[in-house]
Amino acid sequence: MGNILKGVWLLYLLFLVPTVYEILTYMRNEFHRVPNKVFLEDAKVIFQIASRGFNQSALSSNVENVFHWAGKYIKDYEVWLAIEESARSDFFEELARKYGDRLRILYVLKEYTTKRETLYKARALSYALETRIKEGLVGENTWVFLMDEESVIGEDTIIGIVDFTGKARIQESSSAKDLSCTQINGEKQL
Repeated sequence: MGNILKGVWLLYLLFLVPTVYEILTYMRNEFHRVPNKVFLEDAKVIFQIASRGFNQSALSSNVENVFHWAGKYIKDYEVWLAIEESARSDFFEELARKYGDRLRILYVLKEYTTKRETLYKARALSYALETRIKEGLVGENTWVFLMDEESVIGEDTIIGIVDFTGKARIQESSSAKDLSCTQINGEKQL
């Protein structure tokens, strides 16, 4: 009886070792399949944060995360802060100095109004959209990722954006015009 139990145990190990090896190999490949390199080279992504400008620590953290992760995967990107003119402070000027030309701060003028007289973030979004239209930053090569000051951006978000824009561009180039994103004045909104 003892020899039979030893045989069953050895048979069990013969099946267990390859199974564990396959599981570990799969997990290693699954979690390390994305190298840190530029994936999106032929499109511009604008990360737009609409805010009243009061929660400066959240804004600072958010901007820092976008710059950290977007720089690893996207060649041409900018961060736009659309904030109320009344929130203008040294904090925003310091952010602009720290991040240079890739950070754009849009102060929504006090006298600016929308057709529907929207307020706060909706007003800031409209102001930024009009600015992009005036500057020609609309079209199939410009993507806008709209965020709040409390949004959290990580590597998974950036990879998702790259994946989405790549699939949408491939789908669009194959004459399929019905993209799964919202279009406002010809500009794709993620």
